[in-house]
Amino acid sequence: MSGPQQSRGKPTSEGARAPAGRGATPTTTGSARPGSARAVVEAARGQITALRQQLAQETSVREAAERVVQHLQGLLTQRDQELAAALTQPVSAAAVGQLQLAEARARELEVELLEARARVVAAEAERDAAAWELAHGRNEAPEGDGARPERSGA
Repeated sequence: MSGPQQSRGKPTSEGARAPAGRGATPTTTGSARPGSARAVVEAARGQITALRQQLAQETSVREAAERVVQHLQGLLTQRDQELAAALTQPVSAAAVGQLQLAEARARELEVELLEARARVVAAEAERDAAAWELAHGRNEAPEGDGARPERSGA
């Protein structure tokens, strides 16, 4: 380093700068000058903390979505069993109506299951993007096929 940065003072054993000249005070955390190395480091630490919190939230969303998917799969299994039981009974108008209702509900549950799976995939994509940003930084997207995934809504 040369120029103005050498005039700030000599490093102390703790890594902070000793006062250099009349009226100079050491820089403390939270009072770094904009654009200084310390300000950049503090901003990076803040971004890392925010990304870690976001990653934790997205992981909990993913786990909740997986529980919903498991619940819906259980309901579908139950409906399949009810349909199989209904098919072994003698056919009556009431049974046909119940079968049609059960089939309609099974289709609704399948749609809900697909939607829940889509939410899981979206949560995983958000989690992966946050992990990538945490590992590589927001502004260091590689070139070519390994490019950083685009984030929706960003």
